Amino acid sequence: MDQHAFSTAERDAVYRVIAERRDLRHFSSRRGGAVARPLRELLSENSWG
Repeated sequence: MDQHAFSTAERDAVYRVIAERRDLRHFSSRRGGAVARPLRELLSENSWG
């Protein structure tokens, strides 16, 4: 293995964090299960995809 390469566990952790950051559902549980409409629209307008 290349000394600069990440281990499988490290790569898995990075991909898990990326996926969780893209999934807004875990944020909504802190506010009673809802994301305010203005915030949803703002996020939608400014998202990459």
